[in-house]
Amino acid sequence: MPYSSARQGQLGVNVVERVVLQMGWRWQQLDAANDDGVDGLIFVEENGFPNGQVIFVQVKCHSSKTDKEGRICVSFDTKKLARNFEKWRRIVGAAILVHVSPKHPYDAHWVNLLEPGAIDGSRVYIRGDSIFDGQGARSIRRLCGNLHRDILKPQINTSVEDYAYVSQNVRELQVGAREYYRSIGDGCARLGKEGPQVRFTAEGWRHITRRSRHRLTQIQSLLLLGCVVPLIRHTPEGSLEPDRKFSDGSRLVVTRAAVTFPFRQTCMVKLLLRRRGEPGAYCYNFYSIYEVRRKRDVLGRR
Repeated sequence: MPYSSARQGQLGVNVVERVVLQMGWRWQQLDAANDDGVDGLIFVEENGFPNGQVIFVQVKCHSSKTDKEGRICVSFDTKKLARNFEKWRRIVGAAILVHVSPKHPYDAHWVNLLEPGAIDGSRVYIRGDSIFDGQGARSIRRLCGNLHRDILKPQINTSVEDYAYVSQNVRELQVGAREYYRSIGDGCARLGKEGPQVRFTAEGWRHITRRSRHRLTQIQSLLLLGCVVPLIRHTPEGSLEPDRKFSDGSRLVVTRAAVTFPFRQTCMVKLLLRRRGEPGAYCYNFYSIYEVRRKRDVLGRR
């Protein structure tokens, strides 16, 4: 690579590094011999500590044309771009391209390299309003999904016996689930095993089976009832997270966990309880249960 080209490339990397540091994140540049479609890594931080999200960055610093839609058209060798794309789509995290104008004020724009339509043949298209600055930090980190949070949640293991209420006849699922729901209100579900009892009232049943709720979502909650008791027993009262407040002063509290099943893959489950009373003497009722990563991919990305 000619020295002038290398210097221009380093200028682009310096601009990216400056913006990343302004975002409060870390930047790690890769040696030219090892970049292989990635010029550097962004390590997202929260409160000055890496949170596990990693963004792989390709930097391009040169003059590029814009099309009639106002998109920046970054040109590549067709074969090289195809090879790089295969590497980018295997990344556990996010992959973005940042285009830096080689002239002052060195404007920078970015694009999600895995976004449909971003790559076409030998070009990568970047919207003119996708400015690479602190305002775009939230959108960029969303590309990493929720895997970094999910792996820190407690894991609850369930067994076949926990789902004995599930009939072989799908039409009888709701009947069996209703009988099971009534049976777990006998005092066996206590927070942290020895904490306050969680009651299973008609309110909770009506909430998960209400007509306004999509039938498939109802069925999902019915199938998840088998993990409610193990999840409650695994959750100390003090670890419950406050959620929205009701007009009568009661409040929803939640807990999340990765749950394993004997009949399907592991998923992130959210349990909601309705809390009433005063501190030190709270009463808890079951309110709802569902998967929190619906409509997301395996990394938790929409």
